[in-house]
Amino acid sequence: MRAFIYGTLKRGHRAHDRLAGQRFLREAATAPHYRLVDAGGFPGLVSGTHSVQGELWELTQDRLRELDDYEGVAEGIYARARIEMSDGSAASAYLYLRPASGLRDCGARWTLEEERADPPQE
Repeated sequence: MRAFIYGTLKRGHRAHDRLAGQRFLREAATAPHYRLVDAGGFPGLVSGTHSVQGELWELTQDRLRELDDYEGVAEGIYARARIEMSDGSAASAYLYLRPASGLRDCGARWTLEEERADPPQE
């Protein structure tokens, strides 16, 4: 399944090893219906007006189930959903479900600098 990756799972980021053995397709962008917020050392994809920048990957169903666990789908932190891409196609992505009010707006791109400046809360 095609998945849009926009944060700590991207190449060069701290959780990228979770995509080992999966196929990178290309850099990609969403349709201009989203934005990123800093949810405490990791980004959350929420509704907005940006075309969020990230990567498109081909992931196995087994890996998607593993990522559902990692992303806290059962706990209601994220939901895996189909989103619209800038080219009109669709891909799966993890939408942040917790309140975004008061979280720092990161706009259209999650960077390594943001990740390093705001280590994850354990």
